[in-house]
Amino acid sequence: MPLGIFGPGTFDERGLLGVAFHPNYAVNGKLYTYTSEPNAGPPTFPTTMPPGTPPDHQNVVAEWRAVAPGGPVFGVDPTSRRELLREDHPQFNHDGGDLAFGPDGMLYISDGDGGEADDQGAGHVPGGNAQQLTSPLGKVLRIDVNGSNSANGQYGIPADNPFVGVAGALREIYAFGFRNPFRFSFDRGTGALYLGDVGQNDIEEVDIVVKGGNYGWATKEGTLFFFNNGAGAGFASTTDNGLVPQGAIDPIAQYDTHHEGHSVIGGFVYRGSKFPQLAGRYVFGDFARLFRFPAGPNDSGRLFYLTQKNTKPGLRQINELYVPGQPPPGQQQRAPGSPGGRPTPRRSPPLGQVIVAAELTQDANDLQQPEPMLATAAATLGAAGVPQRRPAGGDARALRPHLRASEYAPSLCRPAFPQLASNRPGRSSAF
Repeated sequence: MPLGIFGPGTFDERGLLGVAFHPNYAVNGKLYTYTSEPNAGPPTFPTTMPPGTPPDHQNVVAEWRAVAPGGPVFGVDPTSRRELLREDHPQFNHDGGDLAFGPDGMLYISDGDGGEADDQGAGHVPGGNAQQLTSPLGKVLRIDVNGSNSANGQYGIPADNPFVGVAGALREIYAFGFRNPFRFSFDRGTGALYLGDVGQNDIEEVDIVVKGGNYGWATKEGTLFFFNNGAGAGFASTTDNGLVPQGAIDPIAQYDTHHEGHSVIGGFVYRGSKFPQLAGRYVFGDFARLFRFPAGPNDSGRLFYLTQKNTKPGLRQINELYVPGQPPPGQQQRAPGSPGGRPTPRRSPPLGQVIVAAELTQDANDLQQPEPMLATAAATLGAAGVPQRRPAGGDARALRPHLRASEYAPSLCRPAFPQLASNRPGRSSAF
């Protein structure tokens, strides 16, 4: 399908989003793709779209066979395509789209909440798709590509999936309550499933996904309570909204949307030997610290790692990782039209030094003045017509344009990054 929501070369979240190779690929040559496609057939699952309203597109998981598994130059046999499942996706964004085989040999699939913002709007059921067990949206699915007991007969449903036997629930669901789980991976050492869930306006989060787990969206964002705020921009707050389901699971790490990044990408637990200082640590990235919407370039991505290897409760410390000899993190070019057109440096410590942590403090000047890059980001988005977030009554602390680190109650959130008191761009519905 044509990509670019404002024409060729502009931002989009649809496309070829995931590829996974069968555990026995060397013998059977099978591989699997997750693609965004034009509406072309009945969905595998009940649609969330209102009657008479078509979805923006359909996301499809398909199986293919390589011409010669040992010879990648020969490619894939285009006639081998077998469609496993197809879903209606309400808007262009929040597609998720990752695929990976777990240690159990099952295929795991991440799926976003359907798009738009705040998990509401056309194609979003009351309470949000992510919390509804009748929809695949906002979920991690788990299927058996070698089976055939699904409703359409194209794949199997593992008997130990958590919602098998639950009336009305999709048997494919493994975990739920996600906004846009763009990338996930399995730790080769422990088998744990690490997932990056892209935030709305305040928090990017990293989760360890467990069978049957509810990760809270859209009742919570990270460790905070989420308010969809009607037609206004949704926000996270320390004020209890009374909506978070019992047993909802908090992330293991989180950081601030718009100031430290825009979209957590996810990553891998390092199990190599070349860099022993990273052994057993989760290494992951963020899409761009400065999001130049809609045409880019978005060349300010960042690389992080979690210092703690354990799985104890509570948020883990996040460090920034970069390669000596490369431009320091944050030293990216200014947006077009910015004064000077030169890179904007960001203070960067020596490799391995903690720069972002729950306990890290900043001087008063840093807390009062946004960095030049952030001001540039706000100006760029404002020029593009993206509204700035404004308080609109209610809890003054919750509606303040930007929460400071000191305003997060420790029992609710020990922020992985210190917060800066500055206006932020409004609804980040593009991710």
